[in-house]
Amino acid sequence: MIQIVHHFDRRKLSVPVLPLAFCAGLGVAMAVGASTAPASAAGVGAGVPVNRDLFGANDNFANYGNPMGQTRYRNLIKALGVQNMRYISGSPDSFWEWDTGRFVPEAEILAIWPDPWFVNNGANDWVNSQPVGTFNTDSFADFAAAAELNRVQWTANVTTREADAQNMFIHLHNQGDAFDRVEIDNETYFWGNEFAGFNAGGNYVSRFNNASQAIRILDPDAKIGAVFREQEVFTNDSAGTGWNKDWNDQVYAARFSNGVPDPVYDAMILHHYAMEEDRLDGVAPSQLAKTFLAFPQLTMHKAAGVSAAQYGDLPIWITEYNVIAYGHSPATSPNGQWIQATANTAWNALYQASFILTAVNAPDDFTVLNHHSVSNSNGWGLGLTIDNNFARINASGQVFAHLSDVATTSDTMHPVEPDSNPLLGVTVEGESGAKVFQAAGFGSDQELVLVVINRDGGSRDFELANYGWYRNADRVTYHADDSGANGYETVSITGETPVWQQANAPLTPITENASLFPVSGLSLSLPAYSISFITLSDEAPIGDFDNDGTLDIDDLEALISQLDASNPSSPLFDLDGSADGADVDQTDVDEWLSLKGVLRGDANLDNFIDQSDLDAVLQNWGRNDATWGTGDYTGDRFVAQGDLDLVLQQWGGSAAPDLSALDPIPEPVAGFALLAGLLALTHGRRSPIKSMTTDDDLTLHGSCDSCPRTFS
Repeated sequence: MIQIVHHFDRRKLSVPVLPLAFCAGLGVAMAVGASTAPASAAGVGAGVPVNRDLFGANDNFANYGNPMGQTRYRNLIKALGVQNMRYISGSPDSFWEWDTGRFVPEAEILAIWPDPWFVNNGANDWVNSQPVGTFNTDSFADFAAAAELNRVQWTANVTTREADAQNMFIHLHNQGDAFDRVEIDNETYFWGNEFAGFNAGGNYVSRFNNASQAIRILDPDAKIGAVFREQEVFTNDSAGTGWNKDWNDQVYAARFSNGVPDPVYDAMILHHYAMEEDRLDGVAPSQLAKTFLAFPQLTMHKAAGVSAAQYGDLPIWITEYNVIAYGHSPATSPNGQWIQATANTAWNALYQASFILTAVNAPDDFTVLNHHSVSNSNGWGLGLTIDNNFARINASGQVFAHLSDVATTSDTMHPVEPDSNPLLGVTVEGESGAKVFQAAGFGSDQELVLVVINRDGGSRDFELANYGWYRNADRVTYHADDSGANGYETVSITGETPVWQQANAPLTPITENASLFPVSGLSLSLPAYSISFITLSDEAPIGDFDNDGTLDIDDLEALISQLDASNPSSPLFDLDGSADGADVDQTDVDEWLSLKGVLRGDANLDNFIDQSDLDAVLQNWGRNDATWGTGDYTGDRFVAQGDLDLVLQQWGGSAAPDLSALDPIPEPVAGFALLAGLLALTHGRRSPIKSMTTDDDLTLHGSCDSCPRTFS
């Protein structure tokens, strides 16, 4: 069983407390994961441990009201299942003092960013009027523990407080606060008044050299992300001709610029705001919904390719994602108006779920995801607080909570590819590989949950032959066109019932239960433009082909019927996994017998080779349509010499014998005499199948020279 830390751990580290005057020494080498393409073979792919970092979110903590100090906000975070959050979040990061928990002086801000939202609305003045420390790292660590976060992504300000960056991590270390995910500032490619000039991206990275070396010593397992500019990674937009046109190449070139073998950073940070209001202009109306739902997957696939081709296959952290068009002025084009109309609807819920499913299918390419914000009401948010017991959530919040609940109660996550999955027929930024279904799986000892988005405009059959040995399937489906899911609805956040499961939640689910017969495969009709959670449970024993809970003669006969079939009815018959279901042979029969705990020649499967098993051979000798129970132990449908040999060779044996309890194995002469007598009783008697003649010799392979070798 994989052990997963459930909450942010303010553990005291068993290392000496270090002074703030820190001199970095030798670092520790970091391994960077290589890119892994999603599995394309039909079925449920190999699992990896569930990555809770895919269920992160943001919020504007450096703002009015101090949400992190509110019990009602902490309860909302827990109810939504948010697993990790960023400090201090977004744009303020570049203008922030970690120790005081305040903005830098306004003059410094305006010298770099002439039009910041937090100056325009006065949030910086309000924050700076609060007691010192209200928003500092200690307060945020307390919030993270109370909100039961799995992790904090700590962001270092190298724009205006470069010299103090390493001190932040020394302080966290001395406080016993984990910092295993670190971001080097936020959207620094915007700050032309600070970084413009020769090698702007390299200048940005070099400001973190000392802090990086300090982190490598304090926590060798920590991962550090650097800011890359996203548009030319996710889309075909040009890098332009401005001061930051070579930003990404410069940032990558500076990765080993600290003079020691350790890289300054380990991952590329991107923000996914490619869905602008004019992004889908030119898409035919009939393709608009499909293209919108496929957009996250296809642009992420493009980004993974860019990373592999140009930036050393660095893993990607998408630390902000949503539909940027929601925050823009009203669109003028029909397609742009359609995009903006999806704010706070189920369409946006499915759009955002696609980020998570894409990352599950490419676990080495995408290792961190943060939803843009929790408490934003213009379409970017998930929920809004009311009091300590109630909050309002939208469809995105409901689906996010459902996904997080499934993931955090599972051990492994899996790529999933249905048996039939035609291309969706849309193209996004030159990428056209999206298929009708996008799916992923989450597994535990008790169940397997398949999460499936149908991105087509009609109902489709989701079929999966190779899904395991589960007997029951429970389906919960949400429709993108659920008109009742527009906006926010009030739910309880006390934890008694998951928010996604409450009757007042925005989306009204369609539910279905089906009893499964494993070898016939899973087949469910999923409605157009929907997301479904299919919970497979009540796992049957491997080899229980008729799903009755036991391995018996019916299961063995079902397997034997598939011997040497070029196209077995289910890959589950391929018990030894020798050919991914393409071939069923005698090794699969041996595997089934091993699972049952019996030997070949055991007609009644009682785990003992004795008289009844011999009788099955003798009474059906020469039969050409025999079964296992009627003496065919080789699976060729004939009862012949090979079947008799199996009985004699293992006479008195069992798969796991207790030697002290076994009856004596008959001596060869006595054994053969017994056989001769039995044959004499049956010789000449007409069988409904075939009488034994002198041409049908029964050869006994014994060790007694005086025993007759052939009976006729």
